[in-house]
Amino acid sequence: MLSDEEKRLIYEGEKKDQEEEEKLDDDKLDDDKKEERKKEGKNIRKVDYYIIVLLLLILILSAGFHVVFYYYQTETKLPQNPVPPSASYAPTAQGNPAPQVSDDGYKLKLLEWHWVIEQGYAIVEGEVQNISSSPLTNVNVVAAFYDSNKRLIKSAENIIAYSPILAGQISLFRVKTIYSPDIANTSIDFKFLNGESIPVKYLFQTDGL
Repeated sequence: MLSDEEKRLIYEGEKKDQEEEEKLDDDKLDDDKKEERKKEGKNIRKVDYYIIVLLLLILILSAGFHVVFYYYQTETKLPQNPVPPSASYAPTAQGNPAPQVSDDGYKLKLLEWHWVIEQGYAIVEGEVQNISSSPLTNVNVVAAFYDSNKRLIKSAENIIAYSPILAGQISLFRVKTIYSPDIANTSIDFKFLNGESIPVKYLFQTDGL
């Protein structure tokens, strides 16, 4: 039979072995937790990376859209009232001429115009004057393009630079469309946005005709 001292030693040995096993289990559990946290950290960093890349793509696309939009605005339209409307026609104490008012039913006078081909575009430019006694709002210039047989190929339109164009005021205009090799000539006319035609006195028309 075992003595009490031997029993005590055996019990203490078993207890020590059990404590060591529990400690090993705890260490293993800690290692597993550390590994899980490490994986979670990697996943979080990966998500952060994708978010940053997505934000950069959004910024790049937004900047590209603004550049294209600005280019389209500057290439296809003239600025609205770049100088005060009264600056070009108002009478002053220094004797600037008063606005010319038409008494023959015309509302606009075409002062100058021409068309050119630039970088694959047909561009019509010129100047028009309001010779009526009242402001004209939303005046559109319409350019028609023809081939050598005077057959219509296409037309394009754009609002003139000043809207409204005041009585006696002179405004620039510009129309731009993709050039076609069949285009041989062009003509222009003016209308309001609602489609109503505007009576125009052309360069070859003189007072009394």
